Amino acid sequence: MRLASLAVILSMSIVPELGFAQIGQPGAHPRYTADLEPHVLADWDNSPPCSSDGLGAGVRATIPFLQDGPVPGINNNMGLGLGADYAHRWANHCTGIVSANGLIIPVVLQWNFFLLRRLSVFGEAGVAWQHWWNTPYLCTFCGGYTSTNQLDVALAAGGRFMVTERFAFLLRLGWPYVSLGAVIQL
Repeated sequence: MRLASLAVILSMSIVPELGFAQIGQPGAHPRYTADLEPHVLADWDNSPPCSSDGLGAGVRATIPFLQDGPVPGINNNMGLGLGADYAHRWANHCTGIVSANGLIIPVVLQWNFFLLRRLSVFGEAGVAWQHWWNTPYLCTFCGGYTSTNQLDVALAAGGRFMVTERFAFLLRLGWPYVSLGAVIQL
């Protein structure tokens, strides 16, 4: 019920702004030198021998290198994002309970589109280096502690709801995780 109430309040705060769309006004967004985004995340992996889900937390910094553009007729910018995330995965399958801890380092290109004064959307693409180390307990097939490294594609789309000119909430949907966080623009 609380989540539904929050959604109604947020949507009501956007409705009066629909007449003030900014997407067709290049450069109408706030200027900032970096965003800092602490977040919580939900992570998943469906690769054999075990599929697993996890939860974690992390931080992302995005530095805009193109304040106006690359499309000159709309309100957009581009930035380079770098993050550090921790996730703990667990799986319960036929051979026992397995857990793993992971460090995820994404490096992405983020393209922002400023639709309204309080609402922007983005897409991002890049790579994510992942280091996973297992903590096997009740695990009959692991044979001890193991670790893996992998370089994976990082793709996401999301939205940012500005509470003030320098503070926002952000939702990211993508791979290798989904995150919800707060953004502080410097």
